[in-house]
Amino acid sequence: MAASRAIVGPGLSVAMFTVFCLEPVMAQAPVPDAGVKLITLGTTAGPLPRKDRAQFSNLVIVRGVPYLIDAGDGVARRIVQAGVDFTRIGTIFITHPHNDHTGGLANLLNVAWQYARQKPIEVIGPPGTEETIQGALAFNRVDEEIRLSENRDKPLASIVRARNVAAGEIYRDDNITVSAIENSHFQFLPNSPGFGKYKSYGYRIETPTTSIVFTGDTGPSEQLKAFAKGADILVSEALAIDEIRTRLQRAGQWQKMSETERAGWEMHMSQEHITPEMAGEIAEAAGVKTLVLSHLSASGPDNDDYARFVQAAAKYFHGRLIAAKDLMEIWP
Repeated sequence: MAASRAIVGPGLSVAMFTVFCLEPVMAQAPVPDAGVKLITLGTTAGPLPRKDRAQFSNLVIVRGVPYLIDAGDGVARRIVQAGVDFTRIGTIFITHPHNDHTGGLANLLNVAWQYARQKPIEVIGPPGTEETIQGALAFNRVDEEIRLSENRDKPLASIVRARNVAAGEIYRDDNITVSAIENSHFQFLPNSPGFGKYKSYGYRIETPTTSIVFTGDTGPSEQLKAFAKGADILVSEALAIDEIRTRLQRAGQWQKMSETERAGWEMHMSQEHITPEMAGEIAEAAGVKTLVLSHLSASGPDNDDYARFVQAAAKYFHGRLIAAKDLMEIWP
């Protein structure tokens, strides 16, 4: 049988699959590129808290410099568990201002400030990012005033910069160039409070040797396929809509929803998110080398290995395929 190779992170073995072999196969890990590494810090979709997975967040490390993509609840602890100094996080990219992508920001900014980070932390994202950071600063204000009275000599805001950016090239330094596209996660009705105010982005990070694309939360689109064309790594969300609906029904939440709310939920899940099958189709059409399924729906058991997601995506995608776990290290 044909089999893809396994990749090993610290304390983790990642089974690889193809459409010909859907059983775990242990093999030699690929030789890592010393210059570029992806760490999937938190891999669950929100908003349900889980004991075995943190909310969505990722580190891309290039030449030793860490860049954070999204900052869900638990991100500061996961950064430390990954062996990275949290005070070195200087650039954060937010795909969209849902709380499972931003819920860890207030704490991360606060602890970096308390541990004497001097340079500004730049938080970059679509409209709504600046407002989210203002909220994070407001949340920290009482603690900030107490600590300014005790042992700090400059305010938290002195080390925080936030920018709402339009799609296109949004960032460039000596290590990376980052481009953004607006995806289809937000399709607000004209009379809704978010209409015309907020956007959701996908990101492409280019290094001198590697390209990594994050779909963000989104529905499928031809634009996304073009955006991911030829990428070394595509990090895609993957949700099992039927499983989530069943979970809601078992918890009694579905029964409490009105018909209008159920219809809105069905539209949101089917048009504004990606299933494993959709992720496989996008990755195959884009010709990416590695597909990483993350932002995984909280619909299975604790310690779910999501092998069924890998099998579903492998029906369409024939490259290296990984179901992410928290703190997994992935090299191009």
